[in-house]
Amino acid sequence: MLSKDKLLDVLKIRFDYYAAQAVFADVVSSLGLKDVADLGAAELEKVAAYLAEKVPGSARIVEHLKGLLAGPAPAKAPAEEAPPAAAEEAAPAEEAAAAEEAPAPKKKGKK
Repeated sequence: MLSKDKLLDVLKIRFDYYAAQAVFADVVSSLGLKDVADLGAAELEKVAAYLAEKVPGSARIVEHLKGLLAGPAPAKAPAEEAPPAAAEEAAPAEEAAAAEEAPAPKKKGKK
C-alpha cells in the first residue's frame, strides 16, 4: 500500500513540486483514483504503466514504483561470529592498544 502523498513524493524524484502536482493530478484523474485513499499493488502497476507510456523521462519513477511492488529486499543473513579462540586472542591485543593510547599518570613533584 502506498498513500497518495507518498506517490507525490515519488513523482518529486523526477519533477519539481509544481510539475509533480500536475503529473499527479493527471494520473489520478486518468486512472480514476480520485476516491482511492491508499494505492495497492494493482493501482501501482497501473500508475507505473501509465507513467511509462504517457510521461517522458519517467523511467526512474517507474523503476522506483516497481521496486515498491517487489516489496522490501530480503534480509541479509547475519555474519558468522568469529570462533571463540580468535576472540580471545583479539582481546589482549585490544587491551595493549588501549594501554598505549592512555596518558601516563602524572608524577607528583616537590614544591
